[in-house]
Amino acid sequence: MEALRNMPLPELRQLLAEFPWFASGHIELVRRVAHIDSGVMSELEKAALNVWSRAALYDIARKNSGEMDFTDADAPAVEETVPEPSPRIVVLGGDYFSREDLDSLRPEDRIFSLLGRNGKKEEEETSAEPDNLDKPFDDMRFYTETLAAIYAEQGYFDKAKEVYSKLILLYPEKSAYFASLIEKLKQ
Repeated sequence: MEALRNMPLPELRQLLAEFPWFASGHIELVRRVAHIDSGVMSELEKAALNVWSRAALYDIARKNSGEMDFTDADAPAVEETVPEPSPRIVVLGGDYFSREDLDSLRPEDRIFSLLGRNGKKEEEETSAEPDNLDKPFDDMRFYTETLAAIYAEQGYFDKAKEVYSKLILLYPEKSAYFASLIEKLKQ
């Protein structure tokens, strides 16, 4: 290291041209150029690419720039009051907008909501009622095991048994399974 400090500047530059990854040489070159003149930026940029830690380069640049080092104690005290975040309650399956969100809508946003309401009124007026309201709904695609389980949880055991019996007709290979579920409902 002592030999590096005693090496003349042109030889140091030649050494760095031959061995560009020589980090200690780059640091020494920046230190010497910083003592000679304040135009050390080009050497500092070259050295920053080849030095593994730039802390030494920062120290050299800071010492020779004549800038004062400010600490937090020197800075004037600024009090920032951060408002406490209000707890936001999220209800699953509920609306995504709170009453405050809806009230904060701009007037032009409310126009769209009024237009939406008018569109719904027209749609209701033009839609015809189904012809056969007395006919029971009997689409076999909607009879599932999940529907039967929901009926059972809600206490509609007769409807659950009806769904399971229709599932037996739809899926004869699972008839024993559905029959066991009907037996559980009877208990």
